[in-house]
Parts: sequence; structure tokens; C-alpha cells
Amino acid sequence: MDKAEAALDKVSSLVSAASMTTKHQLRGLSTFISDLRQCSTKEEELKRVNKEMAHIRKQFKEQSSKKLDGYNRKKYVCKILYMYLLGYDLEFGYMEAVRLISSSKFSEKQIGYITLSVVLHEEHEMIPLVINSFRLDLESRNDNFVCLALAAVCNIGGKGMAEAMAPVVEKLLISAASSVMIRKKAAMCLMRLYQRYPEIITTEVWVDRFREMLANEIDLGVLSGYISLLTHLTGAFPDIFHPLRRSVLGVVARIIIERKYNREYIYYKVANPWVQVKLFKLLQMYPSHDLSDAETAQLKEILGKVMAAVDVVKQQSSQNQRNAFNAVFFEAVNLIIYLRNDLQLLSQVGQIVGGYLTERQSNLRYLSLEAMTRFAAIGPEAVALLTQHQAVITQALEDPDISIRKRALDLLYNMCDRSNCETIVGELLKYLHRLNSQISADLAIREELVLKIAILAEKYATRYKWYVDVMLQLVTMAGDAMSDEIWYRAVRLITNHEDIQQYAAEVAWQAVRSDLANETTVKVAAYILGEYGDLICEQPDSAGDQQFAVLWAKFTSGAVGDATKAILLSTFVKFCRMYPPLIPRIGPIFKQHATQIDPEIQQRSVEYLGLLALRNIDLLNTICDVMPPYAAGDEDNEEVSGDVSGADLISSAASTTSPRPASARRDSGASVKRTNSSSVGATSSPQSIPTASSARAVPTSPATAASGSPAASPVGSPVGSPTSDSLAAQSRMRGQSVFGEGVNKEFNQAISAASGQTSSDLNSMRLAPPPEQTLSHLSPEERKAALAMRLSLQGQGVLFEDDMVQIGFKAEWQRGQGRMMLYLGNKTSASFTGAAVIIPPVGFAAVQMPQKISPIVDAGTQQKLLIQFVSQSPFSAETTLPITLSFIAQGKGIQHKLDLPLNVTRFVDPVTLDGPKYFGLWAQLAQPPLAAQDVFPAAPSVTPAGLIKFLGAAIRVQVLAGLDPNGNNVVASGVFSCATLGQLAVLIRIETNPQAQAIRLSVRTANAVLTQALLKTIKSQISGPATAQSNGASATPAAPSGVDSLL
Repeated sequence: MDKAEAALDKVSSLVSAASMTTKHQLRGLSTFISDLRQCSTKEEELKRVNKEMAHIRKQFKEQSSKKLDGYNRKKYVCKILYMYLLGYDLEFGYMEAVRLISSSKFSEKQIGYITLSVVLHEEHEMIPLVINSFRLDLESRNDNFVCLALAAVCNIGGKGMAEAMAPVVEKLLISAASSVMIRKKAAMCLMRLYQRYPEIITTEVWVDRFREMLANEIDLGVLSGYISLLTHLTGAFPDIFHPLRRSVLGVVARIIIERKYNREYIYYKVANPWVQVKLFKLLQMYPSHDLSDAETAQLKEILGKVMAAVDVVKQQSSQNQRNAFNAVFFEAVNLIIYLRNDLQLLSQVGQIVGGYLTERQSNLRYLSLEAMTRFAAIGPEAVALLTQHQAVITQALEDPDISIRKRALDLLYNMCDRSNCETIVGELLKYLHRLNSQISADLAIREELVLKIAILAEKYATRYKWYVDVMLQLVTMAGDAMSDEIWYRAVRLITNHEDIQQYAAEVAWQAVRSDLANETTVKVAAYILGEYGDLICEQPDSAGDQQFAVLWAKFTSGAVGDATKAILLSTFVKFCRMYPPLIPRIGPIFKQHATQIDPEIQQRSVEYLGLLALRNIDLLNTICDVMPPYAAGDEDNEEVSGDVSGADLISSAASTTSPRPASARRDSGASVKRTNSSSVGATSSPQSIPTASSARAVPTSPATAASGSPAASPVGSPVGSPTSDSLAAQSRMRGQSVFGEGVNKEFNQAISAASGQTSSDLNSMRLAPPPEQTLSHLSPEERKAALAMRLSLQGQGVLFEDDMVQIGFKAEWQRGQGRMMLYLGNKTSASFTGAAVIIPPVGFAAVQMPQKISPIVDAGTQQKLLIQFVSQSPFSAETTLPITLSFIAQGKGIQHKLDLPLNVTRFVDPVTLDGPKYFGLWAQLAQPPLAAQDVFPAAPSVTPAGLIKFLGAAIRVQVLAGLDPNGNNVVASGVFSCATLGQLAVLIRIETNPQAQAIRLSVRTANAVLTQALLKTIKSQISGPATAQSNGASATPAAPSGVDSLL
């Protein structure tokens, strides 16, 4: 039985139970339900439902409703409700349910309220008709009638009902004449209305009300409702409700110390553990720095009593009693950790919680590890208290429960410091080795384990050789589970420390020689050997030709992808500098792959082949020189901090850095067989061994070289990095063009003059947020919109940052759905409390947050929030998704209103079409508004190759190579997915005129809004500054014939 059937049975049993309140059960209802359940087909069930519907409608119509007795009206309404729950439309019977709630009999009124609570919603047209009936019951002297009305108001809601009922509900809550049951339900009803419509409550008047209610209420059930309502109000208005902390402490003391409570609320010898847990959570929402001496003493007494009861409860034989007490105990531990103002209590917590690590129950071990992880975040003193439990914590990595293994990993990560780093990292490496030997190893914890080992090794390493050993062990054991950012950072550190470069080359050489070397090992070894392989070439079995033979075997093995092959090609061109006798063997490799289908491999092969064809050894030594160290105080000196999960990346590793000037570089002549050449630093990151397109122009005069300006740089930029083209620079020196006859010298000069750069080619569209100077022609609002669009296309970045907080995101999208991880980072030395995120509903996408963000963000850590999206309909390029993020910092409420970077292109997926299908769709979508076109000047950095990468990576469409015979034009196709319209075709054609520096952009889709959104999005990224206010789209786009070019 699925969940829907279970829910249906539950409601039907509720209806049956309600009908049993009379002397006799509703026999007609029972018979009808039995008949439906005996139907063997859907058609048979529909026939029976239609028959019953007709009979009920006839009874309501032929007999005046006033003549129907309560029994029959109740029976017919129950049948209608049951059919509605089965999924059949309800077209009548509403007024009969309204008449039932007006009855003076409880059984009839109960059926009426149940029916209306199920069939009505906030915007239903019947809401105004029932408000008066609800008010009459709320003002009734019959407690049962009042409770029925409160439950209905709470379940149905609606702004009109909330505004009309809130004053009445408030009156019931604070009235001394209200019974315990009514006050309890009124508190929960008011909390539900407040959650949906916060404006219905005047917060200032409630401070005194809560102070009185908390002081006088002794019923723990009612107190539970009060505390729930107060918790929500405190989270939203901490400054207003801060004075109530003393009253809350009084309630806790009354329960724990004075033991004043109703005996019926004792649960296995623990006084209402749920209320105690709520109270401790509420106390964590108040600032911890302004406690008075009296409050501190009272808290210490309360928490001390809870700690003292641990040993007594552990000796009890009742498991239920231990469970109830442990719920209170662990929340008290969280409060002690939050306050951090009593060393004696903290020491006691460390001892007691550590004892739970050996419990047989998995739940207790999990809670203990979680509490110890928070405890370790306090500081070095807390970590010292936990060190005695390190062996037991390490053993928890072998627990069969994956959740416990993850918590143990988090705890070891938080416990690590310089004194125990090598021990903890060693244990984690042993655990990783054991994971690799398991057939069904958990991939999620494996990725998280790799990331945390890398961070700890970098953050607390005291010996660089130890760090190199750890990183290369990590690459060898789990290269397939390692993100590129991890080994990028290792390469950075090796590049900046000459004393470990030879050792790194030795270790990398031994690792890559293994037949079991994974692809990441090949990448790392290729980079290191390409830079420092000549340092070990005189050692046994490490000659240059042997290094080349091993790497060439990896290249041809079929076990590495195109990205790795591109890195190996760059290593081979480096070998040409280090080992000139290998040039005759390496040159044919470049020639062989000059026609490779992969554009990156093809580009590198062509450029390297052209470089060798120049037969200029000095030029080869200059371009392929060793990568220079990165700037002092840069990535290698940066410590990585904060909460890190397996899904996080070391974001700072992806940023590029500026090199040291030539004068700060090491003397390359000091290396074995290393050519001494005058080279200048590159501006690239070691994301891969770079293409020759990363080098700058070679100096042509002594003045240039003596000036210290960056005249040339080594091969060192990442795959697809937006760097300049050395081959293009060399060709311009000879008055030639690397783009063919269509690009002349004047065109190159025009681009250089427009961009203020010495290089004109940009082989990948730059999608990072643009520098301020490139947006100087825009207004502040336009600049903000441009930056937001760049973030959306980039898929990750920082939304907001100041001295207090950093708010970032990372997103992924597929088939009309998406997931975005929002990060709230606390940069202060004090915790944030009351953290909350509000995203209002929007029409173009269904937005869900499966879980709320944790209300507490500890100092120096971050909290994550998963947001899920489902596309509902196309939307314009200017559409935004507002988000409000609020928290309490240093006793003040902070609120940030931001726009989530969500662009229509995120719901587009690539689709490959052949010529006939593409041109057929192009003709079908030829008429406006489905077709749109615009002509505008091109950005200086735009090339056909860059457009291809831009359309694939940012716009998420499939570039159709060869469909347009003009090499300057790009044609692409895709599909936009949404829940309401299904899949909509997307066709794009971009025609470029290099001579005129102009672009004609044509977009055709199956939806007018989608067409305009894509047109504006693409244009905003490839148009020059002069087009910011260009004319609108044309209504008659050109056909993709390849003949109609912009000449």
C-alpha cells in the first residue's frame, strides 16, 4: 500500500470515527466505501462514483436542504468527501458542509469542519462565506466547538481569514476564562497564522503578555504552545523579545529545580522532555555575551543539575527513560557549548559526552560525535579535552552506519591542529586505503574524505616533503574522487618552493610508472615532469626518453580523456626544451593530432607544431621555460578554514594570481640541464599544463626586455583559460594572420586599439564577473544586472560579502530542473543566531527548500541550504528571484535582500540536429514573435572559436559544426524544458563580420518570451560597450543559408 492509499485510509477512518459518535454508524457510507474497494477496474469504480454522485445531487435538489435531517446530510457529505479524496472533482456539496458546521450537534459540526478543512484552500471563493460561522464557534461557550473552529482556521488559513480571526484567537489565548485545551490550540493556531502572515501580530504588545503567561502558566502542554510561538517571534524580532530571557529561565528553573509541574506530563520519570528541549533551544537564540550575574548563576545551577543526573539515569533499567533524558541532556550540551562561559561545565561536558562513544546504541554514538564536533569548534582548549578520546573516534570510522562514519570524519577534521596533524592525516589515509579495498565503498564519504585530507595537509603542514607525500598518496589512491582544485593547489605550492621540486618529481615519476596509475595521477605527473623532470633525468631509470616513453604510453592507452591528453601535449613541448633529441619523435605527434576533433587538442597541436617549425631554440626556451613562482602572500600562504563538506570545493584554488616580476624569479641556470633564458612570469594558474596560447608576445628589442615589462611567458595556462595567444603574437610579428586570409593587419590593429591590449584573440569567452572598468559605460543598476547575469552563467560565485558575512552559491541544472547550494559564512568571532531564508513564490519556477537552514552559524564557519528548482514557464532576461536572508549578530537583527542568479538559459539543454531537421524547424519558426534578430558591434574579444565555447558552456546549447559553410558563423540548437509547456525548440545562429567588427544574432524558439530572453542574454555577453543602448530586435531574421553574410 503506497502513501496515498495510507493517507486515504487514515482520513476515511477519521470520518468513520466521527460518524460513530452517533448511536448508529452511517451504514450507507460504509456500504459505499465497501463497494468502491471491491471494484476491480477503474471504469467500474467511475461508474459507481457517477451513480452515487447523481443520487446525492438528486437528494440535494429534489428535497429542500432544510428538509434533510442531520443524519442524511452528514452521510451524503461524508460520501462526497470520500470521493474527493479519491481524486474526483467536487462540484457541489459545499453549502451542505457549511450547514453542518452551523448545527448544534457535535457529530454534525465535526463532519462539516473535517470536510471544509480538506476541500477549502487559502484562495477558495467559499472562504468569505464561512468566516462568520467560524467566528460564532470561536466565541461559543462550548469548548469542543471552539476547538473545532481553531483547528479549521489553522488548517485552511488565508489572508482574509487570518486578518478576521487573529484578534479572536489572541483573545482566546490570553483569556483567563479559556480552558487548558483552548489555550493550547489557540497558541498553535496563532503560530500557524503568524508563519504565513507575520503582519497580523503587533509584536510590541506581546512582550508583557508573554511575561505574564510564562510566569502564571503551570500546565506544560499550554507552555509547549507558548514556547513554540515565542520561538518563532524571537527568531524574527530578537531585540524586541530579548527581555523575556529571564522569564524563560524562570520556567526552566520551575521545571528542573523546583519541579513544579502537572504529574500527567511526566514521561518515564522525565517532566515533559519536549518542553525542556524547546526551552533550551530558545535560550540559544538569545545573545550569550550580556548575561547578568544572576542569570549566569541560575543557568549554571540548571545545567549542573542536568549534568549531575547523567550517572543516575544511566543506571536505570528503562530504555524509554534513558531516551527521554538523553533528549534533554544533548540539548543542554548544545546550550553549554553556545554559552562558552563556564570552564567547569565545559570540562564536564567533554568527559560525559566522550563516554557516550562506547554506547551500543547507534543514535547515542551519533549524538555524541555531533556534540563533540561542536565542542571542538570552541577552540584549542576544547580540542585538548577531546584528545583523550581520539582512538575511539578513529575507530568510529569503521562503524557500519554511514552517518556515524561521516560524523567521526567531521570530528577528526575539527580536532586537527599542528600538534596532531600528521597522526590524524595518517589515520585518514589508512582509512582511505581500506575504503579503496572495499567493493561497495561509499563514494560520498570517499570524496569528502579526500577533500578534508587535502585541506588538513595544506593547513597544518610543518614539513613540505610531508605535504608532497600526502598529496601524491592522495592522488594515487583516490585520484578519481579528487576535484581538480585540490591538485591545482598542490602544484602551486610545489612551484613556489624550489627545495621540494626535485623530490616532487621523484615521487611523481615513481607514481606514474605504475600500470594502475589513475588519470589524475597522470595529470599531476605530467605537469611536474614537464616542469621539473630534468632535475631527475640523471638518476637511474629516469632519463628524459624514459619519461617520454611512459607518458606516451599513457597517452595512447585509451585510459585517459581529452583533457589529460591536452596536458600531456604541453608536457611534450616542454620536453622539447629540456631534451632536444626528442624533437624528431615529438614533432610527428603534434602533426598527427593537428586534425583532432577535440578543439583543445587540435589547437595545442597546431600551435606547438608551428612553434617547432620556427626552428628558433631561443624562442622555444623562452615560451616553454619553467613556471615562475606565484606572488608572495598568495595561494600557497593562505589557510583554508570553515566548515567543509564533500560537495564543497576549495574555491580560492580556482582564482588566478599574478606572477612575481622577472627579478624575483629563481635562476633557471642553477638547475640541471636547464636553459638559462630571460623569461617573464605568466598570469595563469596551474589548472593544467597550458597551451601555447597563454604566452605573450616575444620582446623584439633590448629596450622591451630591459624594461621589465611582461614580454613573454612560459607555457602555463589552464585548459580554456582566457589568456592571450603567443602563436598569434608571433604571426603578427611576421605580418601574417593565424585566422586565414579573412583577417587582415588592419583588423588586428583595430582590435588592439579598441581593447587596449597587445593580443586580439580570445579563444574562450570570459564568463567571470567583469572588471569594473569594462562596465564603466553602465549605470549602477545596469552594472548590478550585468554582474548578476555573469554569476548566473558561471554557475557559482559570491552573491554578497562584507566584514561580517559572505553569501555564496553553487548550482547545477539539467532537464528543466536545478539544484543550488546557498552558503552563509560567518566571518566574525561570534555566532549568528536565528538564521532564516525566505524565498517568495514565483510563477516561472517551482522553488523548494527541503530543509531549513540551521538557525545557528558558529564563528568562522558556514551553513548550507539546498534550494531546488523546477521550471514552470519561460521568463524574461530581466526576471529576478528575490531572496531574503536574515540572522542575529551581536544582538542586532541583520537582513540582506538579494537576487538569486537565475537565467532562462539554466533550463536549456543541448540537442543535436541534422541539416534537414534544423532547417525544417528554422522555417517553421520564421515568423515573429517566435523569431527575433539583432545586429550590433562585436566585443573585441569575440572569435568564432570563443563563441563555440561560450554557447556550449554558458547558453547550454549544442553547436552544430559544418551546418553553416561560412567559417565565421556559428549555428546551435537546444531545447528549453518546463512543466507547463513541455520541451520548446531553441535555434540560434550567430554571424560574425571580422572586418566590420559586427555580429548579427538570430534566435528562433517555440515561445516569444523565450526568444527575447535568449536574444538579450546572448547579446549582453558578446556585444561591445557601444551597444549598451542599441536598437531593438528586428522582425525579419535571415535564413541560415551561409550566403547571407555581413560583408
